[in-house]
Amino acid sequence: MPRSFVPTEEQRQKVKAMAGFGLKQEQIAVLLELSSVATLRKHFRQELTRGPIEAKVNVRKTLFKMATSGRNPGATMYWLKTRAGWSEKGQAPEPVEPRPEKCTWVVTVHQPARPPEEEQQLREAVQAFGGATQEWEEWEDWEDWGQPGVKPQAPAGASPPG
Repeated sequence: MPRSFVPTEEQRQKVKAMAGFGLKQEQIAVLLELSSVATLRKHFRQELTRGPIEAKVNVRKTLFKMATSGRNPGATMYWLKTRAGWSEKGQAPEPVEPRPEKCTWVVTVHQPARPPEEEQQLREAVQAFGGATQEWEEWEDWEDWGQPGVKPQAPAGASPPG
């Protein structure tokens, strides 16, 4: 006379958990002391299907909590790479407009008029120290100022670096 197998609620929970842990059906059948894998599949079909799905849900839920907690940057980076499309290489940088070959700077200093004798003293002092006598100088390529679409303007009285 064939034996009729009737699973208990405890066995159902164990099968669901073991399937969620990733055990093979053959291993689960051995642990439950079932005569065959067919018996396992026949009586525990829902548990074998739902166990791995619920396990993945729980792990993803835990990972998401860790990633959004702000306390685990590794989990945050992992989630961003696998779920949000981030990459170590990043995205292609935005194109940068090339700078012109030669950049001309014009510095205009606006000051109140000086008395003629003071103006003469300043000219003599500049010549004595080997300074320029022109009212303006042409500077070449002052690098820290260039931004695409912005005309370079040096601050009044500033000199080029270097």
